[in-house]
Amino acid sequence: MRFPGNTIHPSAFIGPDVSMGTGNTIGPFSYLDGSIALGNDNKIWNHVVISGNIRIGDQNEFFPFSSIGLTADIPGSEPPFRADGLINIKNRNTLKSYVHIQSPMRTDLTSIEDDCYFMPHAYVAHDCKIGSFVILSGGAKIAGVCILEDYVNAGVGAVVHQRTTLGESCFLGMNATVTKHVPPFAIVTGSPARILKLNRRGMEKRGMDHLDLDDLENRFTTLLGNIPDETHVVYKKWNAFFERYPNALKSFHKS
Repeated sequence: MRFPGNTIHPSAFIGPDVSMGTGNTIGPFSYLDGSIALGNDNKIWNHVVISGNIRIGDQNEFFPFSSIGLTADIPGSEPPFRADGLINIKNRNTLKSYVHIQSPMRTDLTSIEDDCYFMPHAYVAHDCKIGSFVILSGGAKIAGVCILEDYVNAGVGAVVHQRTTLGESCFLGMNATVTKHVPPFAIVTGSPARILKLNRRGMEKRGMDHLDLDDLENRFTTLLGNIPDETHVVYKKWNAFFERYPNALKSFHKS
């Protein structure tokens, strides 16, 4: 037996350069080919395609017709192939049906950290760096070379322009069109997206309710316009974000 300790359907194709730990399940008609290192206790359902230079950790789940790898989409030109390009997916991530993750082409890495949940038809383009506990709702589209910090939540049909950074615990409303960097803890909605309010619910779910969220929520508009230079954890995160991205979104919906 080539892969003892794993359950692999006879119809699945496993290429010669694939390695894996134990406890993995690979369903009917799934296709794994390339320099692929699979960890332990992953579940790959039927009709999943994993192709290229891929590293996958432990306890991930890939639902039918999800696709990991393959080259970027650049109509009218041949995308450059990077022999050193890697997709690195860490641990306990869930990728539902028709999720697609592209191989890198501008840098050497497309990455997904831990405990993310991508709903059906979510799309992550080349060279994106996705943090931990990120949620992409159905049909959310993340263009190339984007950074999503921890706990980002993108609503149904949200679209993010290439080379955009989404700060931690920000929330994109349904069908939001995001063309600028979004500061941490903000809810943005609309097309083009504007800031609506503080993502209080997201902060509470993270266990940040020990902070004075009433004050942050009530003064959110004023605070983003003039962030105090204090040691408050949220102020520090905002100041650091706007130092890195001085042109980040500060526009609010008019009340």
